[in-house]
Amino acid sequence: KQRENSKWCQNPQFHLELQDLYSPEEVKIKVVVRRTDKAALVNHRTNQPNTTVSGTTTGPAGVTTGANAIETKSTETMVGLTISLAKSLEDNVAKNKKKKQPRLTAVGELIPQKVSTLKKSSNQLINESKEDDYIPPTRKEKYDITKILRQYSLLDEIHVFESSYSSRTEACIYFPKISRSLIPQGFIVTPSLNEKGVKGTYEIEIYSSEPINFKQLPENYSKSISYEWNEHNSFGNHLNPNYKKNPRFHFSFRHINTLAVASKVYVRITLSRYGLKWKMMTKKDPIGSMIGFYIFIHRHNSNEIQQVYESPFVPTDELCTDSSFTLEILQSGDEYIIIPTTFNEGKFGSFVMSIMTETDFRFHKEK
Repeated sequence: KQRENSKWCQNPQFHLELQDLYSPEEVKIKVVVRRTDKAALVNHRTNQPNTTVSGTTTGPAGVTTGANAIETKSTETMVGLTISLAKSLEDNVAKNKKKKQPRLTAVGELIPQKVSTLKKSSNQLINESKEDDYIPPTRKEKYDITKILRQYSLLDEIHVFESSYSSRTEACIYFPKISRSLIPQGFIVTPSLNEKGVKGTYEIEIYSSEPINFKQLPENYSKSISYEWNEHNSFGNHLNPNYKKNPRFHFSFRHINTLAVASKVYVRITLSRYGLKWKMMTKKDPIGSMIGFYIFIHRHNSNEIQQVYESPFVPTDELCTDSSFTLEILQSGDEYIIIPTTFNEGKFGSFVMSIMTETDFRFHKEK
């Protein structure tokens, strides 16, 4: 199943969002994906969609490829869709902030807040007088595709919609009536094939009862890579002298000529355990199954790597840097190396490394 495939997150992902977030009317949305790599597969259409996007995809374990991809011959390959609720970077930051609890009396009654005795400025009085005329901003005014998080796992998602993967040519998901309050950040739409490594071109059509924003999540700002710890690369944390032999991921910023060297860029790094296998393992050894990662700098004129960051080790399925985490722009040829590890050696299982930044970057696994 697609939900059990840790490499599913490497398929192309699109963000669908309503432009009007405040209308009380319910919305109708229809999402269609059609394969276009064979002329015989393209069916005649009578209706015109609100939005059409073309691209190239591989099977659930593959990644987005360039145009004119060559299709592997497979008459049994089926096309499908997965739609899940989108999440933004602001949502996750808000979750990490501790909410201030209301003040209560000894018997549990709410203590009202005291009215401030400070004299209000003229600007405050003017702003209060204009509250009745306030018009809330629309999503179009603050829409930023780089703040939308990639969907790397469906195991813990409650609202997931999947097509049947029963057709070789097309797939469709239709929402006849949906409240916009249920999708404040929109949907993540992921087209894929049901076989690993099978390439094919496609187009996505959106039929909507009102205007929408629909864009592919840019991989130069956000990217996820799936891999696994196995008997050859699971060496645990830094207490093990071989811990640097854990899987390595290379990270560097693009266009450094336009960026000041040593200036800092906000970076979000997420390490996630993936799969039901981890639940059994954490019950037997919750300490040894904890996850964490190290960040090193590799200079182009040196064979050595210098550690610059060590994350805490956590017993949860996900570890993420906080909202204030930054990395410096390195000189040309230098790069960061990220090494994810389990706390103890010999812990085997799948994981996903995800990076999100505010500027272009390169991110790949070391071969």
